[in-house]
Amino acid sequence: MITSPPDKANERMRELIFNLRSLPWIRWEPGWDTIFALATMLYMIPSYNFMTNNRHPLAIYNFLFASLFVLVLLPACYVLKVRGEPLEELGFTKRHWLPSLLISLVMVSRLLTKTFGLLATVPPELVLPTVIFNGLCFWEPFFVYSWIQLRFERAFGVIPGILAAGLCLGSYHIGTYPFEMVVMLGMVGLIYGVIFRLTRNLLILWPVTWTVASTMGTVSGGFTFGWMTVWVYTAILLAQGIGIWWIARTRQNHKGSRQDDLSVSDLGTTKSSMSWRDLAPSCIYGSVIIVQLVLAYFHYNHLQLDTVANIGWLVLMVSSVFGWLPIITLKRRGGVPEKESYMHTTVLVDSGIYSIVRHPQYFAGVLISLALALITQHWLSAILFIPVAAGSYWDSLRADRVLVEKFGGEYEAYMEKVSGMNPVKAILRKVGGRY
Repeated sequence: MITSPPDKANERMRELIFNLRSLPWIRWEPGWDTIFALATMLYMIPSYNFMTNNRHPLAIYNFLFASLFVLVLLPACYVLKVRGEPLEELGFTKRHWLPSLLISLVMVSRLLTKTFGLLATVPPELVLPTVIFNGLCFWEPFFVYSWIQLRFERAFGVIPGILAAGLCLGSYHIGTYPFEMVVMLGMVGLIYGVIFRLTRNLLILWPVTWTVASTMGTVSGGFTFGWMTVWVYTAILLAQGIGIWWIARTRQNHKGSRQDDLSVSDLGTTKSSMSWRDLAPSCIYGSVIIVQLVLAYFHYNHLQLDTVANIGWLVLMVSSVFGWLPIITLKRRGGVPEKESYMHTTVLVDSGIYSIVRHPQYFAGVLISLALALITQHWLSAILFIPVAAGSYWDSLRADRVLVEKFGGEYEAYMEKVSGMNPVKAILRKVGGRY
């Protein structure tokens, strides 16, 4: 039987109605992820308000840390690693990419005239950096829709998820914009929540729609941005992208039975998901180092101690040895299968750089943080060195536990001979001829 075009249209309409009826519009299934999402929102709202209304450096650094870690990498870690879910649960999917892009372009076309009118009030030299900055604010649509909306949808249903997105977008602008504009932003948040739910593809909102819509919002509120801000947020966006890619990549590695590296160096396991206790140190100290980099850019040689700054550069050079040499060593001596990365080691390596410390890449992270503190000479950078050192040490202990399971007594004997992250001990042993 040949189906006529009207019949096909009716069939598609019935399928669409069925799909809409089958959606969980309202439900009650809150869990730990609901509490987690609420906690990040409660942290984000005062952080954003503090940053926009108080230009104190501490407020700015806090929000840079928040936009990288709390609002993006931490949610990504929780969804991808702790819950073991795919990227699709964060709005990263190839499904419906074309409709998402077309809808985005249609929305933008309706906003362009008003956007150009607002930009005409901005000093010409600030127009381009202001537009680019708003396009770089990936954290905002990701946090509001990929994180808050989808987490609340999972707990309470589609409608509460959309309402949560609108409430979130409006609430963190309280105190920054007049009340009428806050209400308008909340309504825009609801509309975008509905639009995002059409495809559950983040492409429908970012980067095209969000660049134009956010530009309208910031310029209407009297905010403009220069090239310095653009470079900072470019670095943050790169860190966000690399972080999400790495989290997703290691999650995919752990779906199989191979023993893969979980961090940036020496850890292997066969688990398909991880505990937040395992992920938190890596995420925290990785984000802290990014903040230290930003501090170094703005406060280089803050105390004008050239010798200290030069020592910092020397430490940074040494860190590169501990960071890159393990890749070569493991690839050559770790029994890595052909065409696999250096992380897929099958034999214990205790020679070369691994005869100096057991965890050279964790040690490299500590050296990088120390070097940035010396180069910057700012009290905040010095304080930030503490969580990096503590997080690296915690990760090294976790690595030891897993590697004992992997290599057994052979690794325990190796632990007795070589320190985890103390190269001085190995050097003294080598000089004394006891190793």
